[in-house]
Amino acid sequence: MRRDFLRSPVMRSMTRYAVVGSIGALSDWLIFAFFLYVVELNYLLAGTISFVIATLINYVLSLLWVFEGGRHSRHKEVTLIYLVSAVGLLINLLALYLLYEGLGLHVFVAKVLASLSAFVWNFGARYLWVFERAVAPVSPATHPAD
Repeated sequence: MRRDFLRSPVMRSMTRYAVVGSIGALSDWLIFAFFLYVVELNYLLAGTISFVIATLINYVLSLLWVFEGGRHSRHKEVTLIYLVSAVGLLINLLALYLLYEGLGLHVFVAKVLASLSAFVWNFGARYLWVFERAVAPVSPATHPAD
């Protein structure tokens, strides 16, 4: 039973989303650092800009490798992505604020932890409401029995 779950389409999608999310997170953090340290924007504004750009990167990579498009029109899909991401952004910024202002963590450490806080919401919402479930079903040929 456990092996079946580990080979299920949801786990395959979640694993792929973790890779795509890691690329998105690295993009988010680099863009955040640029706007925070080079442009010298307020950390919440820098976090907002970096999150919006990273969402676009994540969307494109998710379409290419994690989920199938076509459940909704492209316009509706992009709209849903940004609506889902708006909630993710609120989660992210609230965590960033609480970790930095409340706990006194270094702002970049707070940003990394804040990004992780939105991962479950972002994957779940995209999986359940935005995209088709998985790029390809897991087949016995892909995962032979042990």
